[in-house]
Amino acid sequence: MSLPQPHFSCPTLTLGGEELWLLGERALYWPSQKALIFSDVHLGKAGFFQNQGMPVPEGSTKRDLILLTQLVVRHSARRLLVVGDLFHDSPQDDAELHAAFLRWRSLHCHLAIDLVRGNHDRRLPNDLGIEVHPQSLQLAGLHFLHDPAQAGQGEFLISGHLHPVVRLRPGNDPSLRLPCFWLEEERHLHLPAFGSFTGGRRVLSDKGDRVYAIADEKVVLLPPRLHAK
Repeated sequence: MSLPQPHFSCPTLTLGGEELWLLGERALYWPSQKALIFSDVHLGKAGFFQNQGMPVPEGSTKRDLILLTQLVVRHSARRLLVVGDLFHDSPQDDAELHAAFLRWRSLHCHLAIDLVRGNHDRRLPNDLGIEVHPQSLQLAGLHFLHDPAQAGQGEFLISGHLHPVVRLRPGNDPSLRLPCFWLEEERHLHLPAFGSFTGGRRVLSDKGDRVYAIADEKVVLLPPRLHAK
């Protein structure tokens, strides 16, 4: 059976013998599994801060769920692999967030959803239609783990948690920070944060690493001089 091919321009890489597409929407598509892979959505984060009395803009949860729907439809995805921090706080404590996710889930009841529990995924209700993996998930030679600090040696790993960004200095302009995919030592892929209301941590890579910056939903492989420490 032949696998689908990208119908748009996006880089691909092979990790553990598996082909992955690097999407400009800060996610991966895994053709052989018909799966979308992403991390650090932090649904409900804006509401969480608003409840703490902080004046932050609304709408990030709605935007992120709409984007996720677009990706599911575009790629005819059958599975979602979430590498931690799908939620920012427990939906049990946010009735509006809980209801919004259940509405979204009802429109995508065909999807299998696997969540590797992140440090923010606490007290998840049982009605979300999600299979939760408390520490990690291994599938087809790939190991999915939220916090890369817990990784073992010799694994082909995909992780989240760091929200990697790369800092560029175009000309004499101030630093430009872009989310990125960071492939470390050809074995460990750090995912950018999928959520629209998330910060980032600067990549400090070795010269042999690959860093793919994301700008205007395009993914570009950077020369080492722009990211190596």
